[in-house]
Amino acid sequence: ICATKSFWDVSIINNLFRGRDLSFLNIAVLGGEPNTPEIEEQINRVLSSCNCTTSLTVGYGMSELNGTVTTSSFKHHQIGFTGIPLPNVIVASFDVKTGRENGYLECGEIMVQSPCAMKNYANNPTLTDAFRWIDGQGNSWYRTGDIGYIDSFGEVMVLGRAVDSVDI
Repeated sequence: ICATKSFWDVSIINNLFRGRDLSFLNIAVLGGEPNTPEIEEQINRVLSSCNCTTSLTVGYGMSELNGTVTTSSFKHHQIGFTGIPLPNVIVASFDVKTGRENGYLECGEIMVQSPCAMKNYANNPTLTDAFRWIDGQGNSWYRTGDIGYIDSFGEVMVLGRAVDSVDI
C-alpha cells in the first residue's frame, strides 16, 4: 500500500482494516502529505492489529525533484522523520536569512541537490529562478519551501512550510 495521510486517516476512521488479515502485506508507505509521530504510530498500531509484520515506510519529496527524495530505512528509522536521502541525493537545511548551511539539528529551509530534478518550469523562467538557489561555493540547490532539519543519522525532519513560519 502506497498512500497519503488522508487515505490512512479515512481508512482508520472508517475502520476499513478492522478484522482484516494483512499478514501478506510486504510494505506500507506514507508520503505526499505532512506527517506527525502520532499519525505514524497510529498507522503502525492498526497494521500490527491486522497481523502485518512490517511497519510503515515514510517518504518525502516533490514532483519537481522526480518524486521521492528521502525514505525511511528498514535498518534505522525514527518515528516522525522522513528518512534518509536516496543515493546521489543531498539534503541540507539552510539559514534563510544568511544562506549559511546549517549543522545537524539546526532548523532552516530544506534544500536538495538531485540528478533527477526537472530542468525548468515550462515557459516560466521567473519561477524556475526562484526554485534554484546557488550557495556561496557555487553549488546549485533546489528549494523545497519546507522548514526542517537533519539529524546526525542523516534523517530529515520536516516541520512545515516556510511560508507558514514566522521566525526560523
